[in-house]
Amino acid sequence: METKVVLQSFMLPRRGMYQPSESYFHTSGSYDASSGEIRLKKQEWLVSDAWFNVFDADFWRQNTCVKEFGFRFRMLGKCRLTMWYSTDPDNHKQRMFFRRDFESEPERVELITAFHSCPLSEVRGMITFELLSSRRGTVFSGAEFFTGICPPRKPEIGMVVCTFKREKFLMPNLEQWKKELFQDPFWHGRFRLFLVDNAGTLPESVASERIHLFRNPNSGGAGGFSRGMMEAEKSACSHLLLMDDDLVLHTDLLKRAWRIAAFLNDKCCLSAAMINLDSQMCILHEWGGILMADAPGAGMNRPLGFRKDITKFQSVFQEKCSGFCYGAWWWFLFPAEALRKEKIGLAYPFFVKGDDIDFSLRLAARGYRILFPAGFAVWHEPFFNKLSPFHEYLAQRNQLILSALHRISYAPGRVLMKRMAELIFSYHYETAELTLAGIEDFLRGPEGIAAGDPDSPLACRTRIQQEKPRPLAGEILTVNRPLLRNEKKLHRFFRLLTLNGLLLPACREEVAIHLAWNAGVWSRDTYRCRKATYVRSSVGECYTLERDRIRIFRLFLRTMKTLLILRFRRERAARAWRGSHERFVQEEFWKKYLKLESPERSSQ
Repeated sequence: METKVVLQSFMLPRRGMYQPSESYFHTSGSYDASSGEIRLKKQEWLVSDAWFNVFDADFWRQNTCVKEFGFRFRMLGKCRLTMWYSTDPDNHKQRMFFRRDFESEPERVELITAFHSCPLSEVRGMITFELLSSRRGTVFSGAEFFTGICPPRKPEIGMVVCTFKREKFLMPNLEQWKKELFQDPFWHGRFRLFLVDNAGTLPESVASERIHLFRNPNSGGAGGFSRGMMEAEKSACSHLLLMDDDLVLHTDLLKRAWRIAAFLNDKCCLSAAMINLDSQMCILHEWGGILMADAPGAGMNRPLGFRKDITKFQSVFQEKCSGFCYGAWWWFLFPAEALRKEKIGLAYPFFVKGDDIDFSLRLAARGYRILFPAGFAVWHEPFFNKLSPFHEYLAQRNQLILSALHRISYAPGRVLMKRMAELIFSYHYETAELTLAGIEDFLRGPEGIAAGDPDSPLACRTRIQQEKPRPLAGEILTVNRPLLRNEKKLHRFFRLLTLNGLLLPACREEVAIHLAWNAGVWSRDTYRCRKATYVRSSVGECYTLERDRIRIFRLFLRTMKTLLILRFRRERAARAWRGSHERFVQEEFWKKYLKLESPERSSQ
């Protein structure tokens, strides 16, 4: 009997949530979400040239043992099937390699095999298919790429999720996974969930045969994922999948991951892109990231694929880059052998921010490759909605530590000075103070982490008063952002000469500034203004800040002093952090840090 192992199934929008169907396919026909069918009249068409349904031939050829593939689809009616492959982001029809007419039995949906075997060596780039209806009433209800070879392994994936009071996102995901994975006869036994509750708010009833619940101190993502990896390592799982608790994903993504893992070459990891969970539901935030000395914003990482629209064919081609590309922990799959045999270690105790970059760098140092297959993505709360002085503290402290651990060039004095000036002149004094606190904690060395409690970074939140958001008043939205987009050089010179108008009398009482993903805080917005109200309409919040000349001068003096100390003591601090690296990622450290009573401790 001929073996037919599915490589990739045609995906439809997840039920129960809005997503543009153009992220999955394009059609001139009509999509019936209730039945999952696409209905075509005569001469109407369906094309799979969108994010979730292209077939990445290069990925399968280069990173798996699959050498050939076949294609089959479910249809009622009569149509012409055409298949292309393309390496051109602007043209999905670059090269046709298959065309044939098909007709089903009258009034009967049939599974039609278009072809059994096509060598992957004969195709390149992304494969798409088109159905052109030859008569009224043609119905398409699914398709899949398959292979005739047996997979070398049957993986069991241990999903590790760290959560802290995110039941709003987590519980719908759990219900979906129970129904489509744990209770499905075909998928039962192929997935296991290790759920680490950092808040202790989940009921015991969520645990089951395939769902393991663990109570944990609030030690951030680093502590939660480390606990989950420790527990998952004891199981028979062949791969571990780290996922955030505030994401939304299609279960078919997990099934695709299992199918890839069954054929994947050794020492390969998979990383998924992040789509912003907003009203559009189709804009990428990141599809891999690179490290650079002067990245925009507060960190040293620059996201690839930023603001790409996944409804466009161009989006399935990853941005080319030279050098190392890390995988983020909102969705990251890696072989469990990295923990068991390679002894790569657990997360570094960053609390949050940077633990995934450090882990990726350690994997790369052991010869692991991080792969970014087309069509892999999850929806995640936009990071812009989470910005706060506390995150700025973690960003500066952790990225300085990262640069020390891995000898990465980052944060020259001019970059930090420019960032501090923007914060101070836009009246974000608390953010500026916590940024400096992050630099100072880096200079103190690693012993503060070793001796402290897992949730000690949270103490920084007590310093946030003026920048604590309040509910948004509707009338503020009527005020436009006063950006000087075309500021002339002479005006900019005069503004800087007068310290952003600080040496001049204020000529404006108050201004409302709309914060957006593409417009951070700018000192030019508060030029000669006494008060500024910052509005983040995406989450319905705002906060008001006032000019304080004395505080501004004190902050500038503290900034210059801190950056001067950083220049002369940075290497000494870096050596201390490097010396702690191996110790802080070991299981023995984490057991002590998390105050686990015994290595056998489980759900309580």
